[in-house]
Amino acid sequence: MTTINQAREAIYQQFATAWAATGKAYCFANERFTPPVGDGWARATVIHATGDQDSLGGIGSRKFVRRGIVIVQVFTPLDEGHTSSDTLVTAARAALEGLTLTPPVWLYSTDVQEVGPSDGWFQVNLTTDFAYEETK
Repeated sequence: MTTINQAREAIYQQFATAWAATGKAYCFANERFTPPVGDGWARATVIHATGDQDSLGGIGSRKFVRRGIVIVQVFTPLDEGHTSSDTLVTAARAALEGLTLTPPVWLYSTDVQEVGPSDGWFQVNLTTDFAYEETK
């Protein structure tokens, strides 16, 4: 059984561990953060969305499938071209796409959307679908 908090923590830990290889700063949703000056960075947010009851049975043995998305916002300084942004986007996608975490959280495909200039940064958003089971 995976709880809402366990799923979020597993996803954030996976991202933090993989992102560390970039040497770039990052933050998670609901954290105070001051972006670095002149260097790329990312923000990861876990958003729960839908759920379905997956099995019948008595209380304590019913399975529910919970789904959501992980949004990673990648920011690079303006006027750098796309190379640094593409490098960080590739790292973020590799950090989350097609993985099974412990406790069981399944991360599926990742979509990439170039947002463009945003508050002095070039922004690219990635969304990765996830799911896990909860028994109750």
